[in-house]
Amino acid sequence: MVSAPDPELLAVYESEAVEVVEAVHAHLLRIEEGAEDRAARLEDVLRLAHDIKGSARLVGYELVGRLAHALEACLLGWRGRTDVPRASADLAFRASDHIRALSLDAHNAALQAQAEGLVAELQASVGAPAPAGPPRPAAAPAARAQDAPPLAEAPGVPAATLRVARTHVDAVSDEAAVTLMDALGVAARMRKLGHALEALSALHPPRDGAALRETRRHRSEWSAGLHRARAAHQELADALRRLDGHAHELDERARALCLEPAAPLVTHLERAARDTAAALGRSVRVEIEGRELLVDRMLAEALKGPLTHAVRNAVDHGLETPEERLAAGKPPAGLLRLLLREESDHLRVELSDDGRGVDLAAARHKLGARAEGLDDARVLAALLRAGVSTRDQATDISGRGLGLGSLAQVADRLRGEARLSSRAGQGATLTLLLPRQLSLIDALLVRSGGVAFALPLLGLEGLGAAVAGTTPLARALGLPCPDTAAEDCVLNLSHPEGAVQVAVDDAGQMQRIVRRPLPAHLGSVPCVQGATILPGGEPVLLLDLREVAEACRGAPRRPAARRRILLADDSPTLRARLRSELSGAGFEVVDVADGHEALERLAGAGFDAVVSDVQMPRRDGFAVAERCAGRLPCLLITAQPTPDGEARARGCGAAYLAKDEGLGARVLSFLDPLLHASQGSRP
Repeated sequence: MVSAPDPELLAVYESEAVEVVEAVHAHLLRIEEGAEDRAARLEDVLRLAHDIKGSARLVGYELVGRLAHALEACLLGWRGRTDVPRASADLAFRASDHIRALSLDAHNAALQAQAEGLVAELQASVGAPAPAGPPRPAAAPAARAQDAPPLAEAPGVPAATLRVARTHVDAVSDEAAVTLMDALGVAARMRKLGHALEALSALHPPRDGAALRETRRHRSEWSAGLHRARAAHQELADALRRLDGHAHELDERARALCLEPAAPLVTHLERAARDTAAALGRSVRVEIEGRELLVDRMLAEALKGPLTHAVRNAVDHGLETPEERLAAGKPPAGLLRLLLREESDHLRVELSDDGRGVDLAAARHKLGARAEGLDDARVLAALLRAGVSTRDQATDISGRGLGLGSLAQVADRLRGEARLSSRAGQGATLTLLLPRQLSLIDALLVRSGGVAFALPLLGLEGLGAAVAGTTPLARALGLPCPDTAAEDCVLNLSHPEGAVQVAVDDAGQMQRIVRRPLPAHLGSVPCVQGATILPGGEPVLLLDLREVAEACRGAPRRPAARRRILLADDSPTLRARLRSELSGAGFEVVDVADGHEALERLAGAGFDAVVSDVQMPRRDGFAVAERCAGRLPCLLITAQPTPDGEARARGCGAAYLAKDEGLGARVLSFLDPLLHASQGSRP
């Protein structure tokens, strides 16, 4: 019997498997399109397949090893070829996808069965009999039958692992050492200044009627002591400036550790374009600018799903068939361009195609009354946010209006901008302008109703003089605000329907702040996106200017009854089912795939309740329940309920529920009283 792999070794292997498959996909895409260096790339893919085969066997994943070996044998048949058959390339992509999926969920019975089938397919493709491997291990009791993850949901690097270049780590270490030396220097100069001040305080003024000589001596000693104190103060000020500079540099370098090349995201999108075109019988060429750009990892993860939808929509809606393109005087292969570029503190993402463009007549028809009186540009802006499709019938690829809407939602959530442009017969372009790093914000400090707030500069259009009838910020936030309050300054807030004005008592200085999430027990607070601590130690709320603008326009605020639920379960199918039922009941649902990610989310964004599976990878549901104890209502669900499990859940203050056919309705029946019970303590 093979012993279970060491958890630390397994974490390293999982990270390696994800990284290897990302590299394999990047090489396969270039090989398939006939790159000049395809022979060298093929050798790299063979090496990578061989490496992952050895690593898989090292942790006891024999089935992954056999699958990698079969892939290696298939790829050997590509040597010396100037082209690669589509069927063989499809098989290689499916096999590498499965190596990643099985590496991250090795006890999944459905994945095991599919892997056995892929091994047979790969062996058949080279005309060799499948080797006799060890018997397939029985599925673990908690294994679930589920399909391999679709492309848009492909697992990424395990959340506990972050790939960082050694040079970046060394740079942070060096900067930390310099900052520590500066801090020690500040302490020494503080002592020196203290001694100088003590010496000054020890000097006694001359007695009344003292001789001129004594008065002159005292004046000389006082002057010398004052000079020493001023010199010590100057040295301290210089040391503090150096410390401040190095502290900022250390902060920048530490944040750079959370940046990673955009290449994995780009490769994923290229793969989405390739697979979509193949499914539709079309051909697409993808041009990339900014593949090696470093991006915030959280930002890349937030963009992955929506951009995948957008790529599929571009290929399906935008690009014509080869015959249509030839008739229009275009090359038979469509062109998709993806641009990633830094612009100041923002990331610009552009996705464009050379297809037919947006059907504006169909867009106006689908928008109905919302399109009345709008020019073409505003119709495109409305289409971007309407969540509708210009297509009459939905397909497996597109037609539900999800792609454009999800990008607009991501832009809103990340405090960025999304735009759509189109030219008939020439194509369409989606543009996103997003903060390059999500936690660092340039903000304006203001006061209203005697309370300090921080307002992100992105969303502020400028300052103006007081105007009669302008809504005070405090009143827009629902805070006590007397009618006689003196609001001396007016801020212009950007809004899709035109600038909105809000009055404040005072607009202070602009400064860069670190956005921190609100405590989890506060849940989601209207018009607030986070908090920060000013240099003097004063806590300040960071406002969401879009919601402030809506409040000033008299629009209803986000309903207080719409509660935010964190849903944790390693089954995508069950998550989708519960997410649908909870969302339909009016809850806002954030779902994650394991307990470790659930704990990370609980440390950040606010939630009102948690629904968690018990048996999950890396951290189980009991760890989640323990984190929630005394702070949040928690409901544990399990396919294998036991008396011991129920007792342990009760000890954490969590409810305990068996998975069955009526799970959704029972979860709702548990959540409703739990949430109502928690509302009394909410601020």
